[in-house]
Amino acid sequence: MPHYPDREPVWSAELADLEAQHSERFLQALRSITQLMQVRVMPTLLVPEKRTVPYLREAAARFQADLLLVYSTRIQTFRRDRFIGTDEVRARCLAESVLLDVRTGIVAHTARTAEGIAARKSPGDLNFSETIAKAEGDATGKALLKLADTVVAYLQDASK
Repeated sequence: MPHYPDREPVWSAELADLEAQHSERFLQALRSITQLMQVRVMPTLLVPEKRTVPYLREAAARFQADLLLVYSTRIQTFRRDRFIGTDEVRARCLAESVLLDVRTGIVAHTARTAEGIAARKSPGDLNFSETIAKAEGDATGKALLKLADTVVAYLQDASK
């Protein structure tokens, strides 16, 4: 879970489940590509601290991967009570990805997507921080699915 200094850290089983569901949907979308034999998540123990292309390629080669999809996400959260409404939040996620050929180091495909979510505190939320975390998680999940869709489209077009 990300840490935000301006609000208390949030963790709940529901948030963990949502994050797992978003990750699984992302992987399922990538697994739908018939040209790929396997789609796996690289263990974090193999991800280098210094995330440069040469180090990422080396880690992917050790993982015996032919292609490596690297992505990053950034979240923006808006929660101004007087403009949006009491206990309402808007979260926007910007996601970027690079599909890298591990053997050659060539960047095969890049994509950038954004997704926004508006949410209101529900009675089941522990506090407003949990509402914000859910909105951020949903925005991230939707942005990652859009990224997966662009990779799927690229690889399907490339194989024609």
